[in-house]
Amino acid sequence: MWNNVELLINEDTNTVRLSSDSEHGSALYQVDTLVRISPSEKVPSNPRIYASNNQNCCLVVADATVVLFDPSFQTVLAHLYFDTSVDAVSVCPQGHFLFVAERNGNLHIIYVPLKKTILTKGTLSLWDSHSLVMLCCWPDLYILDFMLLSEGDSPHLQKLLVQSLPTMDVLYCLEVSAVSSLVQKTISMDVIYLLEGITDNSKRLNRLLYKHKFEEAEKFALAFELDVELVYKVKLDFVLEKLASVAIKAQDQDVWAGLVEEAKINLMKIMDEQYVVQYCLNAFWPTLSTAEEMLNYAANRFPSSQIQSALAKLATFCNLYGSDNFNGVSWIEFLNSTDYLKIILRFLREGNLSRAQYLWLRHECEFASKFDERSLNALLNSISPDIPSQDLSIWLKGVVVPFMWKVLPKGQVFWLKNCWPQNGLVLAELGLPSFWMSINLTEDYRTEEVEHLKVLVTNLRQLCDLYAKYNCRLSLSDFEMVGIMAFLMLDKVLAPELIPGVIESSVRPYALEHRLDLDQILLDYIKDLLDCCSSQITSLFTEWEAKAVAVLHCMTDTNLVMDALLELMYKAVVPWSDTIEKLVQQHLEKEHPKQELLKESYRLMEMKKLLRCYGIRNLTLSNSRETMMLVRHILKQDLPTSLEDSLKLAEAYKLSSSHIYYIHCIQLLEHNKREKCIAQLKKLPPAETELVIERLTSWARLQLQIKEHICEEVCGAPPLLLQYLLTWKVAALKNLPSIFISAHASAHAKEDFDIILTPEEYDDPAVRQQFNQQLITAYENTRAWRHSGKKHPDKTLSTEAGLHRLARHLQRTEQELWADLAVRALDAGNVEKALKILSELYQHHPNSSTGRVLFSTAQRLCQMLEDNVPMVLPERVNLPALIHKLACQAVTICHTDLLLDCVELCKGTRGAADVYRQCQIDDCGFVAKVHFLSDDSYAESTVQDVFNEDGIVLDPVSVLPVQYKITTSLLPLSGMNSQEKKSTFHSLGCSCLSYCALQEGTDFVRPLLGPMATMLQSLQECSQLELAFRLLLESYGSILQHFVSNNMDLALSMKVGQECLKHKAQDLKTALSSIKVVVVSLLHKVLNWRVVDCDLAIGLCTILCKSEVLNALWKIITSAWQNYSKIMAVAMVGAHFSSLYDDEEEKQKFLSVITDAEWGIKLGKLGVSIQPVFRQCSETKRNLIPILVKNRKITAEILQEYCNTYGLDSDSAVSLFITTLLLQEEGEYKRGELEGGDPVLAPGDEDAPLGHEDILERALRIVPQLSSTRDLVISLHTALSKLNPYNYERIERVLKTIQTADESTTVLPLSQMMGLVQHLKSHIRISPPTDLENTYLLENSLEGTPLANTRLPFHLLLQTNHYFWKIISPEMNEETLPTLLLISKLMKVSLDKLYALAVNHVVKHDLMPLLLDQAKRTQAHSSKRDTATVMQNIFKYALCIQNLELAAATIHKIAQDLPLGAEKTMLLKFSLELVQKLLKSDTLEGLRTRGEMLTSKLQSQYQRSATENALMSFQLDCPELLKLTGLPGRLIVALFEHSSVVESMKSPAGQIYPDIHTVAKEIASINGVDLLKIRNILLEKWLCKTEQSNGKVLVYLLQMHPMDISARLLSPILTAETWPLGGSGLRLTFEHRSRVLLCLIRIADSATLEALSHTPKDKVKYYLKCYVYLSQLETLNIPYNLEMFLISPKEGMIKGLWKNHSNEPQAVRLVADLCLEYEVFDLQLWSGILQKLLVFNMVCKQDYFFHSFIVPSFFRTWRSVILRFAQFSLMAYSLGTLLLIPCSKKREKQIQVSYLGIIYVQNNASRNLVCLSEMMSESILTFSRMENVTFLFLSFKVHFWGRLF
Repeated sequence: MWNNVELLINEDTNTVRLSSDSEHGSALYQVDTLVRISPSEKVPSNPRIYASNNQNCCLVVADATVVLFDPSFQTVLAHLYFDTSVDAVSVCPQGHFLFVAERNGNLHIIYVPLKKTILTKGTLSLWDSHSLVMLCCWPDLYILDFMLLSEGDSPHLQKLLVQSLPTMDVLYCLEVSAVSSLVQKTISMDVIYLLEGITDNSKRLNRLLYKHKFEEAEKFALAFELDVELVYKVKLDFVLEKLASVAIKAQDQDVWAGLVEEAKINLMKIMDEQYVVQYCLNAFWPTLSTAEEMLNYAANRFPSSQIQSALAKLATFCNLYGSDNFNGVSWIEFLNSTDYLKIILRFLREGNLSRAQYLWLRHECEFASKFDERSLNALLNSISPDIPSQDLSIWLKGVVVPFMWKVLPKGQVFWLKNCWPQNGLVLAELGLPSFWMSINLTEDYRTEEVEHLKVLVTNLRQLCDLYAKYNCRLSLSDFEMVGIMAFLMLDKVLAPELIPGVIESSVRPYALEHRLDLDQILLDYIKDLLDCCSSQITSLFTEWEAKAVAVLHCMTDTNLVMDALLELMYKAVVPWSDTIEKLVQQHLEKEHPKQELLKESYRLMEMKKLLRCYGIRNLTLSNSRETMMLVRHILKQDLPTSLEDSLKLAEAYKLSSSHIYYIHCIQLLEHNKREKCIAQLKKLPPAETELVIERLTSWARLQLQIKEHICEEVCGAPPLLLQYLLTWKVAALKNLPSIFISAHASAHAKEDFDIILTPEEYDDPAVRQQFNQQLITAYENTRAWRHSGKKHPDKTLSTEAGLHRLARHLQRTEQELWADLAVRALDAGNVEKALKILSELYQHHPNSSTGRVLFSTAQRLCQMLEDNVPMVLPERVNLPALIHKLACQAVTICHTDLLLDCVELCKGTRGAADVYRQCQIDDCGFVAKVHFLSDDSYAESTVQDVFNEDGIVLDPVSVLPVQYKITTSLLPLSGMNSQEKKSTFHSLGCSCLSYCALQEGTDFVRPLLGPMATMLQSLQECSQLELAFRLLLESYGSILQHFVSNNMDLALSMKVGQECLKHKAQDLKTALSSIKVVVVSLLHKVLNWRVVDCDLAIGLCTILCKSEVLNALWKIITSAWQNYSKIMAVAMVGAHFSSLYDDEEEKQKFLSVITDAEWGIKLGKLGVSIQPVFRQCSETKRNLIPILVKNRKITAEILQEYCNTYGLDSDSAVSLFITTLLLQEEGEYKRGELEGGDPVLAPGDEDAPLGHEDILERALRIVPQLSSTRDLVISLHTALSKLNPYNYERIERVLKTIQTADESTTVLPLSQMMGLVQHLKSHIRISPPTDLENTYLLENSLEGTPLANTRLPFHLLLQTNHYFWKIISPEMNEETLPTLLLISKLMKVSLDKLYALAVNHVVKHDLMPLLLDQAKRTQAHSSKRDTATVMQNIFKYALCIQNLELAAATIHKIAQDLPLGAEKTMLLKFSLELVQKLLKSDTLEGLRTRGEMLTSKLQSQYQRSATENALMSFQLDCPELLKLTGLPGRLIVALFEHSSVVESMKSPAGQIYPDIHTVAKEIASINGVDLLKIRNILLEKWLCKTEQSNGKVLVYLLQMHPMDISARLLSPILTAETWPLGGSGLRLTFEHRSRVLLCLIRIADSATLEALSHTPKDKVKYYLKCYVYLSQLETLNIPYNLEMFLISPKEGMIKGLWKNHSNEPQAVRLVADLCLEYEVFDLQLWSGILQKLLVFNMVCKQDYFFHSFIVPSFFRTWRSVILRFAQFSLMAYSLGTLLLIPCSKKREKQIQVSYLGIIYVQNNASRNLVCLSEMMSESILTFSRMENVTFLFLSFKVHFWGRLF
């Protein structure tokens, strides 16, 4: 029973959890114990506990005990005990009611304030824990017991986890006992309540330690015999945390001093070795001394490798950061780090090279085994750009490069490939041996890697040049991947519009520098671009096409441009872009050799593009069958261009076009496109059309044989062809088969009745008769159903057109059917339909039957209009005109028996139509009459001269019935039946009034008179006089004809019917008087109309009397003023009228007026008025000629015609006209006015100016018309000098006119002047006008003209003295030279002077700008091709100068003015050649002497200039060398002594230096110097005459020959007694021979050396040493030769030499060398040698000291020297001395012994380490800068540190 409840409100009794290793995660929470519940008796091993809380209370359950606390755990609200374990418990939010559920099933509700149970049940139920509502109850179910089962991870251990949402990361973890439970409460991150069961005292100790009560914890542990060392460790951990905090916050010494002391005290109490060591290693010690002290403390107590390593790292850390910058955190990080290379990389990125170097040296051996290519890349990428290259190169050269050769030899070249160009070049050159060192590298070192490195250096240099010269950045990988740099330059350009700029700025200079053809490069780039891009899937994005086009536009070579264009055409994406298409079209218009190839390629590309439109991309057609299949496929697509594309394809593959048309027509017919088929056939040539139609006919015949194949398309094909043949050729119808007719009928039968007829069925008459019956029935049914407004259920004849077609094709007469239909339509009042039927009938059946139908219909319509019968008419229809049209049509086709009636009806309907036309009103109430035949072609041509009367509009309602009454009255018998006609007709059978017979009791005239009078009155009232006059003439004419035809004998007629005749005569008189009144009024109207109708006027005049007519005519002429057209028309009427009366006088008056009127009209069109001389005498007409010739529109023909008309002198007028014409400007005439003598302007050309050629042609065409040209020539001679000198057209016109007029009479050089004009016309001026020209214009009173800016003055050029050259000289250039040359030849001036001007111009305007441009640029990138072209032009023009002296002087003067360069040299050489050519010719003696002197001078100048140019081309134009250009021998010697020679031997191989050999050979060739002689002199000088031989220069000198030749050259010197190369006779010594042998070893390979000396190479090297010793012996006058030296005992020789020459410094050095060479280590001898060396101040010779270390007796001395260095703090020298010990075993031993002795002289061990590390670094860095120390010693430092520590 849990009955002990302890509230832990007292701080003293409060406990905490102390187990630090049970808590994990960050320090989120502080663990406090609030209450302790303990049992009074033994409890189960696994008690059941539970807890929960809310705002008002906290509930704890342990087994069967329930305790309720207040929220602060300071008061117990309830403490209850139950019989069995409590399984569930809950409390209400206010804390008033407690719910408890026992294991036995009882549920208790307890009122907490009274601590009473208010409800208890032994029943299983389910409750909602939040609302405390019973959800379900099982009262009848007896429950013994139940348990909620759960599973845990461990029976003894649980964990409290705090996790973040939604990632569920563990933020905090706390290990708790197995008997633990979370207190149920609202969710909160601030406070977590945990109920935990505790069973031992260690928990108590842990809580004390957690509360940092270390003294109580120590006592508690001692009292209960717990682990007291745990207390010390926890306390040390607490100190460790404080030290970490101090290290981070950098607090004062007072803070951390106590912590360090406390740590020392507690560490002494701990016996755990591992803990002490780890604590000393991991603690954040505040200072370097403290860290060193604690590490030493750990090393003293528990010596270990960890501590020793930490001490070493501490020394490294101190040197890296300094003791003053020591920091505990940084130190721990450095201590725990194992990746030293990573730290080195960090230092390099920070730019701290010294720290990186130091760390590399200290720990190189530790990462050497792991160093690979990836590490190397990381190292190189980490180098900061801020690190100076000089410092970086020292480190790389002294440390990294040797390390690379040893650790990663294969990566030696690889690691340099990915570097940046400039620094990469520096790095690569560090690893590259010099040329001097690489001479014999083949046999001693790995040459493969060196060669790779050389290639790398070369590439890097080129990369640097690309960036420096062309601003082109490329990676090394790109450089090695593509050989042509221009490709990469262009690849980096993304925008096509930038391509030209890049080519000009980068690619062109690059090509010029490397002597590449730019156009070829661009062509190759286009090919490469097309190959790379056109095959890609993404080729639809054609940016590469635009780029290729931009590159192509930059090409200039025509052939290469065409090659590029062809490549682009083949590879461009189809369909072509606008850019490609435009480019191809431009080149198709040009003329070039590859034009046909381009056209063929374009045709193939067009085929590809064509096929692509039909979804065909890649197709190869091998035969015509495949091509036709493709054609059918294209045609089936039924596109607008399918036929055109098929024809193109057929043309391309040589197929027949007719077959294509045949297939296309079939396809059109199958798709019921007949009109398109006809249109297609009409476009074909006749022969091809016949072939296509023949094939289509055969196809249709085959299709019609099978009934199933008969369709509308098949049936429609033959009629379609018939329709076309009708319009094409009638002859073809004769051979047309009957299948056309039957097929057409079958087609209509199928269309209208769905009945198919084969040709055999159609030929059966019974079948056709059956269809005729069906035709009538179908038409009647159709009308009935249509009238009822319903739709017929079966297919019927829906239209009359279909009825007509079926009737026609069923061989029924169509006009019969149409006639009936027309009559039926008229009966129904449907005039429109009747007229339409009659029109079709007249159009298709123009025969007599149709004529009778038309006549009867027109007559019936007249009667209907007379009677005002209602009719159905379309809107705005002119029915009287249509009736007249029917009558006219009837006249054309009627039978002869009906002809007179038709004519009479036609006249009557015409009058009615004219009357009706005057009834139509417009805006003004008047209408102008239009001739009835206005739609006729004749009317169109004559309507302008036909009188058209204006009158008042008539009323159609009142006049039309009257007019048609008159018309029917003129055909009185037309309404009779046939019997009546037979009794009344004459033999003519006419029914008209004119020819009908008189009948007793019947008056045919009387019905006519009333309507006539009514109509005449209406017409006169409306001023329709012409209609009235026509009505009177036609009506009374018919009456008169009727009267005459029935009265053959007037006397007899008077007896028979006197009264009748009297009435007839009276009617005729009345008619005549009416006619005269109408005629007078009408005549005045006609003559005063805007256009006089002469024929009508004459006719009207004949009706009137003569005097009346003449008076009227002259009155009109007088009042017409300048209306010459009317005057002429009236005069013509008068002249004709006078001819009728034979009045010649009046006739001549009228003719004179006509002539003047004609000229008035003609001249009026030219803008000239004839009014001042109108109707005047001929002499007066002469006054008009000056006005005419000045008129711009006048012609010579008009002028001559005018003179001839009036009898004037035409020659004087034409001459005046020619002069005026030639002297006027071009724009003053108009083109149309002067062409062909026609004064009428051409349409559209009224304002077009007349050109010079037209004026000249016109003038020349006029000249032959003159009978005498003398006056014309004199006039033109005078005018020529007054012309503007720049107006070549006027000058040319005058000259050609004079030449044409009479060449024999002129005194001018016409041919010369004409030629000059022609040349000047082809020349465009390039210089401004001179003052001389302006003066000429002023003197001759001429105005300035803009032409002076583009033309030269003609008159001044004729004066070939001073004026000619002043004008010609400014015009000189290469383009104008041919023209100027022709002018000079024509004017017979000096051509030499002209060519001299041309030479000077090319130099001034072409050559000098190029040279100045070269001088301005840092790199000479100007086009050599351009310069060469300019020089060729200069030479070409100079060679044209016949006077060689002038040519040479001109070239020489030009050469003197040019700066140094190849051009100056070339000109001097050319001038020299000209002078030599002059001397070879026959010249005067004085000239020869002068030429020889000039030759000598020019020769000297040429050689000097050529020499200077050679120096400049190799960048050797320094002042010292340029001074020696006049002394070529000395110059060549100075060149071989140039500093670049030694530099090239010292510098890495592959570096670019001037090629002295080439320069020397070129200078020797220019100046005629023997180069071999100079070589021998230099060899003698450098081998024999200098104190110290310059081996590098010697080797370089001998490189002018191949290696074997140079070796054979030196080999004889070794055995010769005197100098063999030359005549100096110098005696050779062993010193000379040693130099020769050394040089020979340098230049010759092993094979050559052994072949020449017959001795192995190793022995030859030994002989070299012997030669050196022999030379020194020779200096001491000791006679030895090689054989004697080789066989002599060396120790005896050394001692003898020492004995006799020990006082000579040179001998002492020789003895020391011999002792070392032959290992003579006599102690006494060496003692003396060293003493002498000190005496002679030869201590600097370190080799003696270093090598003397091998003498055992000098060991102590050597060690004392080293210690002495250390004593004076010269650690670097001491270490360097040790590293230079030659014997490896002794070197290692002495390094250990000596330096350990130095180190332990001091007391402070850590300081020793620091000093040692500093000394090591200093020594390495110091000796890495020494030139005489190889890289070998650097490898010893790794072994040294490894052995030392």
